[in-house]
Amino acid sequence: MLKEFRTSRKMTQQEFANYIGVPRTTYESWENGRRKPSPKNQRHINMAMRRIKAYEVANSYYNSLERYETKPHFSWKRKLLKLFVLIIIVLILAVLY
Repeated sequence: MLKEFRTSRKMTQQEFANYIGVPRTTYESWENGRRKPSPKNQRHINMAMRRIKAYEVANSYYNSLERYETKPHFSWKRKLLKLFVLIIIVLILAVLY
């Protein structure tokens, strides 16, 4: 599960280990199944995965908003939508932290 998640995001073991806050060798042993993470570390892993997924969702909304912004006749709606999406992103990230 860890390896599939990490490789689908094109992250190295070192990058993901740094993101979680553990040494690469520890992360590697979890990924290879030689050791299991402690409950505390499992929470850190789950939280990191949720943050990454939330960032991806927010980024996709932002990219769709960028495509929407190419239409010139919706300037005030575009600004309002952009503000709304920004508020949603901040709320999602605040809940996850």
